Amino acid sequence: MADKYGPIFTINLGVHNVLVVSNAEMEKECFTTNDKVFPSRPKSIAVEHMGYNYAILALAPYGDYWRQVRKIMTLEVLSQRRLEMLGPLCASEVKAFIGQSFYLICLLK
Repeated sequence: MADKYGPIFTINLGVHNVLVVSNAEMEKECFTTNDKVFPSRPKSIAVEHMGYNYAILALAPYGDYWRQVRKIMTLEVLSQRRLEMLGPLCASEVKAFIGQSFYLICLLK
């Protein structure tokens, strides 16, 4: 689509207009130089209800609440000490997932 419409264009996804940036230089300008212009996510009734009134960080619109929760996540949940503590558990979960996936693939063949 970039060949036809250029490195930056909009498309409609349902009721939302979406900005498509297919050039690395323009992407950098959008998300570093002009990062305050493009920070938020579109609001929808489905996300509001499934996300507990936008309480989930990944679904919350940019603003004071998002910045506060992101700070807590960075300092507490994703701290180096916490990641080191959870490392073996994550490795165990990945190993179990791969084992189950392999079993299902072999079962379906």
